[in-house]
Amino acid sequence: MAEAVPAIHPRSAGDILDHAVRLYRRQFLSIFKLILIPFGLAFPLSVWADSLMTGQETVRELLPILPRWIALTTASMWLYALGGGALICWVSDPEICTSGRIWNTYGRLIRRGISLGCLVALSFLLAVGGLIIPVFVIVGTVVVALTAWDRAISILVLVGIPVMGAFSVGAAVLLCRWSLPVSVLAIEDVSWVTALQRSWRLVRGNFWRAATITLFALVLEIGPMLLFAFPGFLLDEFDAPLMELLLTQVTPAILSPIAWIASGFLYFDCRIRHEALDLETMARKLDAPDENPVAATEGGKPSRY
Repeated sequence: MAEAVPAIHPRSAGDILDHAVRLYRRQFLSIFKLILIPFGLAFPLSVWADSLMTGQETVRELLPILPRWIALTTASMWLYALGGGALICWVSDPEICTSGRIWNTYGRLIRRGISLGCLVALSFLLAVGGLIIPVFVIVGTVVVALTAWDRAISILVLVGIPVMGAFSVGAAVLLCRWSLPVSVLAIEDVSWVTALQRSWRLVRGNFWRAATITLFALVLEIGPMLLFAFPGFLLDEFDAPLMELLLTQVTPAILSPIAWIASGFLYFDCRIRHEALDLETMARKLDAPDENPVAATEGGKPSRY
């Protein structure tokens, strides 16, 4: 696939997110058609995995269903990442949907399915094992310390909280430095190891932009779920299971394309800053004098970017 650059100037994190939201709003129907199949398959798997955990409160109850939950969650995340990879390709080449190349794009991503699965598993481990679990441990330790303080609790607070905090910070740094491997895999068609290495190099010097967009993606994914923990007045008006489904599954699925689009913009922004991709693209155009002068537009209309 020929590389294209959505814009040939570096952008701040705010500009990237603003462009992603505006593109999502303007091209919602195209995005919906693009991701309909993978997201449509992932959604019921995600709901099924969530239903398995409903009502399970003890470790003895959780252990038998844990393998199924992991399998369903991994499969749904893989499908969401597959649709996200297609969205990133669409950011780089807007003609994918209109020229019928979308199936070739999905075919190429599926051929890299194992690599995509490795990236999904790594992100899942970092997010859950490196961020969510340590944060819960820290919160639980603080709650216990406030209710019953003794020598053992004091040692746990003095040792456990700093260790868990350092672990969370390390996982957060890795998540930010490895925020672009799916974009690299989708655009450059490389293995997952190479995608991680490329992401690490591209994010170097762009860490805070990557951190802002990673945080934005986490808010889109986890924010609606957190709202369900404090629905209060909402549950007085609506059915709780319906509200839970809306906040934990439907809303994140609808909003997640914004994060994938922003990831695609960030990938090109990092390449422009590190590799002068904009100059390379303009040089290619100078070498092609017969190129259609309206190639940067859509049907003669101003570009969607």
